[in-house]
Amino acid sequence: MIRNLAIGAIGLASTLASAEPKKTILVLRSDGNADATLRARVDAAVLKLAKTSDGQVTAGDISYVDAAAATGCKPELPACKDDILATFATDELVMTTITRKPGTLEVSVRRATRGAAPREVTAMVADGGGDLQLDGIGVLFAATTRPGTVPEKPPEPIAPIPVPPVEPALVAPVEVAPAPLAVTPMPAPQDGNGSRRGLQIAGMVGGGVVVLIGFGLWGSAGDVQSDIDAAPKRTTADFTKLRDLEARGDTLATWGNVMFISGVALAGVSTYLFFRDRRRDSNRTATITPTLFDHGGGIALTFGALP
Repeated sequence: MIRNLAIGAIGLASTLASAEPKKTILVLRSDGNADATLRARVDAAVLKLAKTSDGQVTAGDISYVDAAAATGCKPELPACKDDILATFATDELVMTTITRKPGTLEVSVRRATRGAAPREVTAMVADGGGDLQLDGIGVLFAATTRPGTVPEKPPEPIAPIPVPPVEPALVAPVEVAPAPLAVTPMPAPQDGNGSRRGLQIAGMVGGGVVVLIGFGLWGSAGDVQSDIDAAPKRTTADFTKLRDLEARGDTLATWGNVMFISGVALAGVSTYLFFRDRRRDSNRTATITPTLFDHGGGIALTFGALP
């Protein structure tokens, strides 16, 4: 007997352990503009549908509007249902609203849980007396799959169709002949001796021309000196003319000296550089010596070997 009691206790403990606590559902009375008798009939029909759901269903004594007033919240606010759920210590509320219309009734039923938007179903019901047919609202209380039940087998996946690999086509390499490079010959460096020698020759010729101009100025100064020697010296006008002639003669002589010295210097330096470049292997020197002439002074350019 003790053995049978132990087995029974073990079986009862297993049953209690496997049983899950059911959620509590509070079905409130209906609100709306229908009379009390019609609301009682609708409440009975909704309670009957609620008991088909997977929960512990309890019929309430007040409507949703009365519960909101008792809780202290406004029924039109979404958060009011959460306050009512907390106040009445239930998991779910079922709220019904009846609106009488000509020849028919509009029955709206909502199921609300904490922290979620209510689910609502509305049905148009004909008031013909007797039990009301609220089959359209029954979908709101359809039983959900409980833990431990076998879920519907998912469809088997479709096996992929094998696709044969595509071998890449071999492309023969194409040889590209390199393009010939165009080579532009660099110009040969120019020798500066030619241009330098041209300048040296131009200096010698230019110096000679300047010397000739100096000779011409000296000749003009000599003619003025002849006029001075032959000029009369009797009146004041004669002496004034004589002073003008002397000033003119001095100017011509001075410019003659400048031209002669410049021409000789230019020609001498150019000639020296010209022969130095041509005879780099010989050690030659040029000597410039101041020289006095009958009508002025000058320089003498002498080329010769070192002593």
